[in-house]
Amino acid sequence: MHRHLALFICTFLFCLGARGEIHVVNDGESIQASVRVAKAGDTIRVMPGTYEETVYIDKDDITLSGVIVNGEWPQLQGNNELADGVLFSGSGVTVENLRISNYRANGIMIQGGRNYAVRHNVIEHDTREMVYGIFPQFAKNGVVERNIVSGASDAAIYITMTENTDALYNEVFDSVFGVEFENSDQILFEGNNVHDNVAGLLTARFPGLPVKTNGRYVIRNNFIHNNNEPNPYDSGLFEAIPQGTGIVLWAADDVEFEGNVIYNNDSAGLFVVTHDLWVEMGFVSPDPEIDAYPDNNKVFHNMFWANGNSPSGYMIDLYEKHGAEKGADILVGEDGRGNCIFDASAVSSVNMKEWQTCDSDASTSDVLTVQLAEPVSGSPLSELPVEEQGRFVYQVICSGCHATETSMIGPPLNVVQALWADDVEGMAEWIKNPTRRREDYPPMPPIDYLTDEVRLAVARFIIEELPERTRRRREAAAAETSSGL
Repeated sequence: MHRHLALFICTFLFCLGARGEIHVVNDGESIQASVRVAKAGDTIRVMPGTYEETVYIDKDDITLSGVIVNGEWPQLQGNNELADGVLFSGSGVTVENLRISNYRANGIMIQGGRNYAVRHNVIEHDTREMVYGIFPQFAKNGVVERNIVSGASDAAIYITMTENTDALYNEVFDSVFGVEFENSDQILFEGNNVHDNVAGLLTARFPGLPVKTNGRYVIRNNFIHNNNEPNPYDSGLFEAIPQGTGIVLWAADDVEFEGNVIYNNDSAGLFVVTHDLWVEMGFVSPDPEIDAYPDNNKVFHNMFWANGNSPSGYMIDLYEKHGAEKGADILVGEDGRGNCIFDASAVSSVNMKEWQTCDSDASTSDVLTVQLAEPVSGSPLSELPVEEQGRFVYQVICSGCHATETSMIGPPLNVVQALWADDVEGMAEWIKNPTRRREDYPPMPPIDYLTDEVRLAVARFIIEELPERTRRRREAAAAETSSGL
């Protein structure tokens, strides 16, 4: 027995040594101070207490782990004054066991991170004034699991331009969108509870972003229900949010919906829409570089009931356009190509005439994870060459809120470029401490954790380099179209 105990202790200590040093942060101390001295492989343990700060991790292989004692959590508290709870880039960062409350912009944002894990956190805002709860952007090879997120004015979990991420067993509610996948690739969304939002889940191919593709998702074994909260927006892009909808399939490809329970969503359980339809309705701008249609999607072995009982807004008009006297489990506002459903007779539907019948043996059982078997390379911002830092910040921070010509949570980039014209220095200084210039957009949070050199680099990229890159890309797309390729 003693020999086994000694072996356990030695093994435990060896593992701790392999993970690096442990830094303990107690109530009244600074988490960021421990981040500054931490090295790759270190763990920062945060004890119960209240921490009124933003934590920025620009290092590899750091674990930020809360310690929960007798039900008492470590709490990061933004007091509706601070913009962000936790921000991180680089590779191998884990954030877990934290309660993050009342930040104005993001609870946790992953800025181009690789091989990351965000798990077992509670992220909340008392008055739904936080923009995003968990926000991976330009990230790759990670997991978002067992988090509880509520109170987002946009999406509780917002995964954009991100690859190879498992989103598992989260609960999201009391937000505008429960979850949004945008211009991303290879996502597994399983075992989540998405309820009491304006709309439950959005899979979107958004125009004007650096990444043009969207799809290859497995959406499996989730509960998506009672997403009937009033839409707080009555103009602009967010007017397009279909209140009372469980899932919105917007120009996404190769999405497999299996084993989900989708019920009590007043407008529709599943709403299928093309990019062109929302352009026609005035919600978004055209983007000649994207495929406007939702193609090759599969719906099989799901359970739909009590959806479409009280549609609202333009959803009523779409039902009437297609001759329907009432709502349905599935509404195809405008269709794509090659889509299929296993048993169409088991659901109520409108305008599914082009959908085929899925194979009876359709299954996603071979998909256990979409994370890659080996870690992928990635560097923190501070380790990139100076000439790359402007483009990197644009991709991993700016493009999540600003598209080229369509309004998002922030104004279009062509408006931003015209506003600052040749004043690179002025824009760089404004990024550090922005003032609200337009009442039709929420205030931009200060990006004061970047150095002056990096802010100058991103301002120069947006004003001087990005318009030329966009022009060349669009000319190439037009030439390809005209040649018939």
